[in-house]
Amino acid sequence: MLPQRDTPRGGWTFYGFGYDSAGEDYKVIVGALYERYIHSVKTGSWRKLEGLDEPVHFQIQGNIGCLFNGALHWLEFKQEEGTYSVEIFSFDLAEEEFQAVLPLPTRFPKTYRSWYSDGLGIGMGTSRTGLFVYHYDHTNAFTIWTKEDEGGWSELYNHSREWCGFDLLGFQEGGVISP
Repeated sequence: MLPQRDTPRGGWTFYGFGYDSAGEDYKVIVGALYERYIHSVKTGSWRKLEGLDEPVHFQIQGNIGCLFNGALHWLEFKQEEGTYSVEIFSFDLAEEEFQAVLPLPTRFPKTYRSWYSDGLGIGMGTSRTGLFVYHYDHTNAFTIWTKEDEGGWSELYNHSREWCGFDLLGFQEGGVISP
């Protein structure tokens, strides 16, 4: 059980859990708009993190970090001047630093007028081979991209059909999708 700590300042909370193989330590990250904390299982203590200068915003996407290549990744949603934008930011567990934004796939929609009027569903997760992001919209187009190691994004799946809104949990063996 983790030692108690106050909820970080700033509303929407994000969190993640992962193994730092360089330091041989399990780490937990908890953050909000203005404060972020890390817990080391090895030391049994929490400490405040620095290094993410601007507030972090989550409007719709789940707040759980996805572990990929030794870093936790989150989808970040921002609202500016009537539109929403989406980016991926990450936290390197070994260096204990927030990283530059990871580019999304070229065809992944990056701005929206409204989550609701655009009929939007997007998310991110990890599979055995890497990170994946998905998108579906009012046209009933559903697309999944995967990223392995340092390479670019590859479109894994693209299909049009009636979707009733769900979050993709993972893949089955052989690349067959399990909604």
